[in-house]
Amino acid sequence: MKKETLFVIAIAFCALLSCNKKSNATKETLTKDDVPTQYQGIMQPGSLQLKNDSVTMALYPSAPMYYLDLRLKGSSGYYALLKQATQKNIPVRIWVFKEDKSPIEVAKVEPVSDEELLQWKKAESPREQ
Repeated sequence: MKKETLFVIAIAFCALLSCNKKSNATKETLTKDDVPTQYQGIMQPGSLQLKNDSVTMALYPSAPMYYLDLRLKGSSGYYALLKQATQKNIPVRIWVFKEDKSPIEVAKVEPVSDEELLQWKKAESPREQ
């Protein structure tokens, strides 16, 4: 093949790939409506690590690692809430998908009520003797 022909094929291939990316956005396009969830409890997020389309995190006082798939609908709002809770050093309510895998996938994140926050801080502070 001539160099010109290879060049045209290469440009056509790149154009095809770029068109494909536009029509298949990866952010918030998935749903998991068929997977049951369970309430995990009030937990404090820590060490959020963003990599590709997911966020790996620790949720205290739980021992296992958790992750949030940023391709799921609504997950960007959950990620913003997790970042805010980490910065303010406050807990959040966590729901997870009931699947047998590790790390555990976070399904939903909600802020805690003012009363729950007071109880959390009271339990966290050292007891006076």
